[in-house]
Amino acid sequence: MRGFRVRAYCPVGDLVAGMAYLVRRLLENTSNESFLHEQANGVPLEELLAPP
Repeated sequence: MRGFRVRAYCPVGDLVAGMAYLVRRLLENTSNESFLHEQANGVPLEELLAPP
């Protein structure tokens, strides 16, 4: 283990073009670690935009 967090996506149901991408983005942007959440908690923009 290297301490990295990962998120596994498992498609369920009929395939709708683009739906998997939209759902993934929705989940990312509503998670506790999303860009907006981190920015609201005072994390500097430079840190959020820094390369991993």
